[in-house]
Amino acid sequence: MPKSGVNLMNKQDLVRDMKSHIGGGGFITLNQLRKYRHARHENIVALVDGLEYFEKGKSKEFFIPDVATRILEEKLPEFRSQPNK
Repeated sequence: MPKSGVNLMNKQDLVRDMKSHIGGGGFITLNQLRKYRHARHENIVALVDGLEYFEKGKSKEFFIPDVATRILEEKLPEFRSQPNK
């Protein structure tokens, strides 16, 4: 049971929120992700390290569900052991 006042987001909610942040679509760039997370570029690069991406011009686009999984793994270690993430 979550602690009082704690808002736990599941993967589907996180994907929806990220898509809403970028205005729709299934991919997010490093810069968009940096703004979404309010994080330094170095931290975002570390977050997506090892994820597959598409190059579009000078930017890299990451599949939002992959990024959402990584965020949840980072914040909720128990998420790593769940099947069918």
